[in-house]
Amino acid sequence: MDFNKKNLPDLFQGSVGDLIKSFDSFFNESMKYVGHYFSQPISDLTCYETGSNMVIEAELKNCRKEQIQIYMLRNGQVKISVEHVSSSTAQNDKDEIILQNQSVQKVERIVALPCLPGTGKIKATFKHGLLRVIIPKREQAETIIEID
Repeated sequence: MDFNKKNLPDLFQGSVGDLIKSFDSFFNESMKYVGHYFSQPISDLTCYETGSNMVIEAELKNCRKEQIQIYMLRNGQVKISVEHVSSSTAQNDKDEIILQNQSVQKVERIVALPCLPGTGKIKATFKHGLLRVIIPKREQAETIIEID
């Protein structure tokens, strides 16, 4: 936005015009760095069934295997948790620390499974940013429930 005296009414000249320029500058500069705070490490998640298994696939951008934890919850749901820790240090010419910053970002997704998990071994792989969790299905025979 170009602020010059020809385009602004008298009200926006002088100190108010400077204030508007300051606000514009603040928001334009700060928005350059905000984007990565709102990006989700678990971007695309799919759950589907095969013959004897349930499969969860999650695309995890810029993650390492060590950052991922998978939990089988008591109610038959699966929780995928990704934790990212970053730190930075700024030093002056005399190697004195003048700024030290550490941030922790933790994102969790809970997946409701389409059927109950079985007692078999759950397998998980992580290759090229794709997490795949294979959960055996419980063998269920149709049962008739008697009414008292």
